[in-house]
Amino acid sequence: MPPLGAVYFADDLGHCSDVVHVGSPIKSMYFSHEKDYLVIVTDDVVLYKFRIAQDGRIHPERKVKLAVRGDGSELQCIWAGPGLLAAANCEPLLRLWHLERDENYTLLINDPRHGAAPKDLFRCVAFNPRSQVLASGTTQGRVCMWKFVGSNDGKEASEADWDILPSVDGLKHCSELEWGPGEQLLGVTSRESASILNETTLHCKLYGGLAAVQTSADKLFLHTAEGQNKRISSSIRVKGLDVNDKYVVVWNGKKVEVRESKQGSIGICSTFNTKAAVIALSGEDLYAVVGQNIEVFNLQGVQKKSLAFSELQGSPRFLNISGNYLACVRTDACCPVWCTPRCHWAVDNCKQARHHGHRAARSQADCAWSSHGRILFDYQRHQAQL
Repeated sequence: MPPLGAVYFADDLGHCSDVVHVGSPIKSMYFSHEKDYLVIVTDDVVLYKFRIAQDGRIHPERKVKLAVRGDGSELQCIWAGPGLLAAANCEPLLRLWHLERDENYTLLINDPRHGAAPKDLFRCVAFNPRSQVLASGTTQGRVCMWKFVGSNDGKEASEADWDILPSVDGLKHCSELEWGPGEQLLGVTSRESASILNETTLHCKLYGGLAAVQTSADKLFLHTAEGQNKRISSSIRVKGLDVNDKYVVVWNGKKVEVRESKQGSIGICSTFNTKAAVIALSGEDLYAVVGQNIEVFNLQGVQKKSLAFSELQGSPRFLNISGNYLACVRTDACCPVWCTPRCHWAVDNCKQARHHGHRAARSQADCAWSSHGRILFDYQRHQAQL
């Protein structure tokens, strides 16, 4: 029978040998490729840190009993970044230890932005290294989340390194969390069931005195210039919306749903299939980005015109309409503008602006019209994450 808490080293030549014995079952283990150290957390809540020498020998460097409530039987540990250990232990807080800086801090459940119930406790924890999001499930069925906004440049580690994200409730007792492939899927398990959470980007749109806000995956809230409030339930999972004084358009990249406002009610006018990623509504025309093209549809989905861009010109990514003018942001950082009623629909028959966003951020640029007829650019920079 192998000894408890044994760590084995194996290489590509088929050699295998035990190199560390800690005397207790191992709960979590982390190896730093950059700084050549090994960290082990055992079932009896002891943290071991071993330094790996150039000759492959392992030398003990640190041994400490973690300060947690109880005997640690409910402790769940994960790695939330380089050298950062996060732990949930059925307490009203998450504990984080930065092993490389010898610092520690906590994230509290009683922050009102979490909306947690009294006496709720963090039960499990998971970290997505691609999106830099930390999630923790509670004993009363809520998932709280934080986005890492700190840096790894030697500044003091603290709770200010994390921005609180909207939480998810309505689940049962959370016992385990697991991030799926990519950045948008989170699995939640309990004693009775399993749920998969899919991240939803909520959209909004203003048109004159009309405001439309997406409140969930398939629901919209409208506030009219007359002060009336209306709620819409769509038949599709909404991934984009646009409105004017008469119509509401929603889409999901596979299907478009058009609604018309008549006599105080908003009913479905038409639905049709299209792979449009972005749509801009102008009167009774729909301008849609479909692959490398901008296509023009009527409200029933009949294509009227199409404009194709070459690969050298870049792909259209965003559309925005103000009055008679259509602005498009392309991946080559150009923004062609057309006067839609009278211009010949051609790539060259437009005025072009160029936004000077960071090169890595150009594909993430968006645009909007100001009240003075100027185009405003908004772009995001994305840092590469391992």
